[in-house]
Amino acid sequence: MNDKNNSIRQASILLFGLLALLAACAPATPIAKPTDAPARLKVNVQPYMGYAPLLIAKEEGHFHNYNIEAEFVEAASADALPLVMQGQLDMSVAVISAGLFNAIERGGAGRVVLSLSQWNAGDCTSTGIVGRKAQIAPLRNVSTWKGLTMSTNETGFQGMQGFFVHQLLAKNNLTLANLQNSKLSAPAALDALQSGAAPLAMLTEPWITQALSLGYGEILYGGQDALPGAQLSVVVFSDRLLKSPDLGLRVAQAYLDAVRQYQHGASARNVEILAKYTGLEKDLLKKICWTTIPADGKLNLDNVMAFQQWAHAQGQLDKIVNPEKFWDGRFVDLVNKARPK
Repeated sequence: MNDKNNSIRQASILLFGLLALLAACAPATPIAKPTDAPARLKVNVQPYMGYAPLLIAKEEGHFHNYNIEAEFVEAASADALPLVMQGQLDMSVAVISAGLFNAIERGGAGRVVLSLSQWNAGDCTSTGIVGRKAQIAPLRNVSTWKGLTMSTNETGFQGMQGFFVHQLLAKNNLTLANLQNSKLSAPAALDALQSGAAPLAMLTEPWITQALSLGYGEILYGGQDALPGAQLSVVVFSDRLLKSPDLGLRVAQAYLDAVRQYQHGASARNVEILAKYTGLEKDLLKKICWTTIPADGKLNLDNVMAFQQWAHAQGQLDKIVNPEKFWDGRFVDLVNKARPK
């Protein structure tokens, strides 16, 4: 009888130990389960590499995996942000800019919830200053830029790109006032490089690779050189998603699944998807620099606050907005806690 009782006791101890081990290994927060009815979202996208995770999420079925039906709405960045703040769009990409923080400070209901592109030390150059090939030797010295024209996109010396140029100039005792700014489309900027009308150009991919391939210019400085760790763009959720924890979590999961796929870089499948949506040639997509997007979805808040300090000093920003007002990290925290390392 004692042998039988001992066997039962030992079996009970083993079972208890196994249950305890399973409990310890279980994720602190389980992955959210989709509901029966598909959730319909209006998502702003444009046919550019900066929207790659959203394009991959839809085409590869990452949204579908969480029972989400994403309707793509193509709106210019300047139009999309107000629509998200007003709840007419559910989510959108937004660049780090004074406009983003001003919109939130002025009562916009949207919040930043996910990281998008960053410039990290050692990265290839996805955004940079390209110098005219025929003048490249003197242009390598920033102190020679005084009085020269630099072409930029329509935002000029604002946003993280303006902060980037400011940092380069400051190290050489120059300011943004020492440069002439020509706001040009990317194709026009390439022409200006070739002709010398603007011997400096702030370009992003795929235009950097095209400028180099055409022999119009060379990269002088990349964003990662002057501002390593800079947060270039983010994903903003509308009030609807912020107030729907289950749905917001599912959207974050789908997005971060797509980011993991994006991190494979110019794989055959990624190239196929992005060629379809961007219209870029597959060979070009294989050559360009793919911007870093962090797998954990977290922002570089230190850099964002440093940018705000600069933008406020430039008179672009109404007031500095604290992270608790613009950043909602609930969803990335839950996803990261639940996923295996």
